[in-house]
Amino acid sequence: MPLTPDEELELLRLEALNERDAARVGLIDFAQYVDPPASKWYSAGHLRQIAAMLERVERGDLKRLIVSVPPRSWKSSLVTIKFSLWYLGRNPKHSIILVSYAQQLADAFSKQIRTVVETSNE
Repeated sequence: MPLTPDEELELLRLEALNERDAARVGLIDFAQYVDPPASKWYSAGHLRQIAAMLERVERGDLKRLIVSVPPRSWKSSLVTIKFSLWYLGRNPKHSIILVSYAQQLADAFSKQIRTVVETSNE
C-alpha cells in the first residue's frame, strides 16, 4: 500500500533524524552529513581507518597520532576540518589549536571550520 503524503514526510523526517544522530556519534557519518557532495569520498578505506584512530583520540584512548598519507588523500578535510568540528561538537568546553607550515593554509582551514559553524542550523 502506498504511503500518504503525510506518511512520506514523516519518513523523511525520521531519516534526517537518524542521519543527524549518526553524525553525532561517528566521525565518518559526521563528515558525510556536513559535506553531502563529498560523502562518497569519506567511504574510502583509508579515511575510515584514520577516522577510527581519531575517534580513539576523542575518547582519550589515544594521546598521540601521526597521520601520514600521500598528498590529495583527503587527510586535511577529515583530520583538520571535519575532526575539529566533530570534536568540538562533542566537547564544547575544549579548544583546538590549528597550526600549519603556512599561515595561509591555517587561515583557509580556520575559515572553512567557521563557515560550517556559522551556516549550521542545528
